[in-house]
Amino acid sequence: MAKKDLKKEELDDEILDEEEFIDEDEEVIDDEEVLDDEDFEEEDEKPSKKAKAPKKAKKGKMKKGTKIAIITSSVVAGVAAIVLVALFVILPMLGFNLFAKSQSGDVADSVDFSKKVAGYKTNPTACESKTKIQAALVFDADDLEDLYNSSKDKNLIAAQMMFAATKNLATAHQYSYFKNQIGTTNLGEKSGTLIVQRMRRQNQEIKDDTTLKLPYNHNFGALEVAAVSGEGKVAIRYIKDEAIYRIKSSSITYDSTTGFLSCDKWAKGPNYGKAETVADSANIKEARINYLSLVDGMTNDYDADTNADITSPKAIFKKSSAKIEDKGDYYEIFVEVDPSVANSDGDTMSYFNEDNGTSTANISKCEITYQVWKCGLPKEYKIDETWSGKIQMYQGEANAKSECKYSYKDADCNDDSVTEAIWKAL
Repeated sequence: MAKKDLKKEELDDEILDEEEFIDEDEEVIDDEEVLDDEDFEEEDEKPSKKAKAPKKAKKGKMKKGTKIAIITSSVVAGVAAIVLVALFVILPMLGFNLFAKSQSGDVADSVDFSKKVAGYKTNPTACESKTKIQAALVFDADDLEDLYNSSKDKNLIAAQMMFAATKNLATAHQYSYFKNQIGTTNLGEKSGTLIVQRMRRQNQEIKDDTTLKLPYNHNFGALEVAAVSGEGKVAIRYIKDEAIYRIKSSSITYDSTTGFLSCDKWAKGPNYGKAETVADSANIKEARINYLSLVDGMTNDYDADTNADITSPKAIFKKSSAKIEDKGDYYEIFVEVDPSVANSDGDTMSYFNEDNGTSTANISKCEITYQVWKCGLPKEYKIDETWSGKIQMYQGEANAKSECKYSYKDADCNDDSVTEAIWKAL
């Protein structure tokens, strides 16, 4: 590209000390994770060598049993959006089933994303911190324009544009997003709907990341629930004062009228107060939208910096399937994943199996509609996918549809008051 050398050296130099998206402690609940993102978090995060000893949390007035519903965020009202829901550790070996009182009923047709990220329609270049936001970008508007106007195969251009946006998110000054995913999981003769939601906000001082999964309308037993929900996963990952505070819950409910999950009965999670910094979770693994390995050298690790070479995209999409449109202030990309390529790509399947807790997985369908602001940051995406594989001890299959919207406005990225209140009460 004309303006920058997009090789490893430039990628390395631009990384900021900051956050994602997404594993697993975490991950991500990635967007392909019906059984996972991060979806969700792994048990351990990479500790910071310079991290200070965690500060002792002060007792607050909130009771541990306080019900935390989905909080509405409105710029006008000044109330921040956040989903605070968590999964308690499931102990399948003991037959302990926290979802014994299985919920059932209609599933909401859609959710109101503005309840979570009020500024998701706002262009990052119009946000309050636009100077800092744009300064943190590895690939800028000129780079995206060069890619869009390139004479290369559109499939390769799509892979490059999606990776550029992923890299930008990994180095972002601040961001937030809300993801909603609903799918069907079959384990032998048993089946059920799995609802997955994730709320993430991150800036230079905090990471407030809540992930939740609920089997709904199912006939699973305790072992199956553990398999599809992700045994031992922590829902809230709260990094503040150079320590991570994992918070879990023993109850979770679904409101079919709003489509949102909520929970109460909060408790400390594993490794509570472990040394960690916001910068330690600034990496491709947290930022990637799903399991696809888009370019050569794209690695599944916690380094904010990778050897990924944007000039060498993989042929991960079906031939001639990519469609890229200029929508004014953003680009819209539609692609169909080529299962034969994805299933034989070691990096992609490594991502997939880790995210979903599977082995011998096989992707049969994955369609992605991805929007990226012209400045280079993700705007939103939708994924429709189907796959099968061994899910822990079960042979199963799943299909799911995911939708995620991003915001870069201060009000959506900086208000951690709800998690803060829970944290202080523990």
